[in-house]
This record gives sequence, C-alpha cells and structure tokens, in this order.
Amino acid sequence: GLSVSKLNNVMIAVPDKKVQDKIANILDNFEKICSDLNIGLPAEIEARQKQYEFYRDALLSFDNSYFVNVERERERERER
Repeated sequence: GLSVSKLNNVMIAVPDKKVQDKIANILDNFEKICSDLNIGLPAEIEARQKQYEFYRDALLSFDNSYFVNVERERERERER
C-alpha cells in the first residue's frame, strides 16, 4: 500500500523558476495557436482554400482581365 508517510518521503524534481516560466510561455503560445481562429491551422486552411479558388477560377476563365481583377481583389484583402 501507499501510506502518507511513504508519500512524504517521495522526492519530486522541480525545475527552477526560469525553466518553469519558459515552459509555461511555450505552452501558452501553443494553446493560442491551436485555439485562435485568426492564426494557426484554421487560418492556414482558409488561406489555402482561397488560393485554390483563385487559381481554379483563373485557369477556368481563360480571360486575362479576370487575372487582373482577381489579383486586385486579393491585394485589397491583404491590406485589411
């Protein structure tokens, strides 16, 4: 069995405060990337979808004026 007296004798290694802060910072940043819809994987998926749609529409249109108009629209979106 595991008694309180045995638990009191267990030694647990704890990194110093500086290392703990560094680990906490890394985990906080990872959580932000995973949960924030403006950055991370969801934003990357959305960006690739828009890129796919741009080239798909450009290739299927065969109209050079379309390329110019779509590129202008993409530049406007990037500036927002």
